[in-house]
Amino acid sequence: ERMTPPRLILTGATYLITQRTLRRMFKLRPDAEIKNLILYLLGLATQRYGIELHAFQFTSNHFHLVVKDVKRWLPRFMQWFNSLLARAVNYYYRESGEFWGRRAYSSVRLPKDGSSTTEKIVYTLANVTKAGLVESHREWPGVTSFTPDGTLAVFRATKPTFFFSTSERWPAEVEFTTTLPEVEGKT
Repeated sequence: ERMTPPRLILTGATYLITQRTLRRMFKLRPDAEIKNLILYLLGLATQRYGIELHAFQFTSNHFHLVVKDVKRWLPRFMQWFNSLLARAVNYYYRESGEFWGRRAYSSVRLPKDGSSTTEKIVYTLANVTKAGLVESHREWPGVTSFTPDGTLAVFRATKPTFFFSTSERWPAEVEFTTTLPEVEGKT
């Protein structure tokens, strides 16, 4: 059996991340509870692992993130986020078993020139229109970092009413924002 080579993880690198559900099942449907759960875990995970989010889009069966890995903790971030999201969604739907597709998440390291990062941000945010899910990305009811005026938004989520214990281990609310990518050689 052929082994996959290890990922090259670099401090300060920017990545396009893609993760799909098992058999592309609609586990991440954009209802209010699932949207809040995704934002809550995304906020906690980015704070915990020092990940900067430039853009994100969640459809019913996959997601894209454009991130900067400040501390070289991308694999830990993805393991923690994917594990908790899968277990919480399975709990919500009273299901068990595999959640994510058989392949590991895809992480594509982007060049530091900035143009590739901008391309991948546009790709991420336009994903729902390209797939024909909505006519305009403004119509997408799911979790997205798209803002109609193109500004950075503050995202807030409360601790979900399911899956999470009442202990103080889990904060009652989380708040985070997207960041602008840095372009090497420009200020």
